[in-house]
Amino acid sequence: MDPVSNIALSAVWYDANFPLPDADRRTQPHDILDTLAILRAVSRSLHGLVALLHATSGQKLPLHEILKYLSYAQCDISVMLQPHLNQDGSSPNPFVAAATAAEHPQASSMAAFFASLAPAKLDRLRSLMTSATANNTALSRESLTQIHTILKEETPAMMIQRPLSQRRNLSKTALTILERKRQAYDQQQSLIRGRIEKLLRKYARGHPSEPKYKLDFICGMALTDDPPFNQRRYHVNFMAASQSTFRNTLFFAEFWGANHHHTKTSFCCPLPQPYDMGRCYYGRDSARMIAYPDHSIDYLSSDITHGGLDDTEDTLDTDFLYFDSERDVELAKALQKMAKQQDARQRSSTGMFDQWTRTAKC
Repeated sequence: MDPVSNIALSAVWYDANFPLPDADRRTQPHDILDTLAILRAVSRSLHGLVALLHATSGQKLPLHEILKYLSYAQCDISVMLQPHLNQDGSSPNPFVAAATAAEHPQASSMAAFFASLAPAKLDRLRSLMTSATANNTALSRESLTQIHTILKEETPAMMIQRPLSQRRNLSKTALTILERKRQAYDQQQSLIRGRIEKLLRKYARGHPSEPKYKLDFICGMALTDDPPFNQRRYHVNFMAASQSTFRNTLFFAEFWGANHHHTKTSFCCPLPQPYDMGRCYYGRDSARMIAYPDHSIDYLSSDITHGGLDDTEDTLDTDFLYFDSERDVELAKALQKMAKQQDARQRSSTGMFDQWTRTAKC
């Protein structure tokens, strides 16, 4: 399908077939505060499409030719993929190369699922997805349930590999770090939602002829520290639904942290379609993060990441929210490393304190 639908369906497929273990289940946030997580998904999706065209063409095409074709086709290569659907496993599976290039956590299982998917089921999934996007509304619970059921039923049990448990390898310190990072995310989410809801009420008072909006979900945030007082400034994109039509509208909000000294007032405003000012530029060294009301240099000068795509290869705060103790081996290793460093600092501090105490007694 289109790249956005591919990413969304991939997430639902993974949740349907590789749910979090009971020990890791918690109230999952539906807001996206870390734009690097989006950038990583977009980048890996593109890598997957490039690999898919390489695999289906049977030749090593120049990257610029592939990108030019994807742009011309608006990333719709469904016709080209039809011969590779509903296969019995005897033919080469180009989805293996795509899922591997996209660094999917269950690449072989997802590739097998794609190859086994019947065209009629694919048409049904496409219909359920486009019914929401055509009306600019969120997927209904009924549609999402149907999608979840199809993706679950169409994935044979043999594709689902049971992992070896990794949870026993996490130390007490590592578990404490994990919980602390999750709590910090929850607190930030609560703070930002509260500020946005306040700004939406202010917007409604200033625009009485427009419909009233209710916050649906946050889809991006950028933070900067403004001189001369290094006050934290928030730039946030969020979806808000009209209370009369229930249609979603993309909003932009700008506000500061507590006790700010700026003369500019906090505000929010809807963004006109098409959203062509959004995440449209990225490279190895920089990346756009937020969609803005205009192309003012006041916004763009502070909306460039320092590391760009390189930053997406690091462990992100979002990763800790969805940590799977049975499958996320690499993240478990990262947590253990963080725990060892913290324990070492603690031992060093304790040793220095003991030495100071002994010296003071002498």
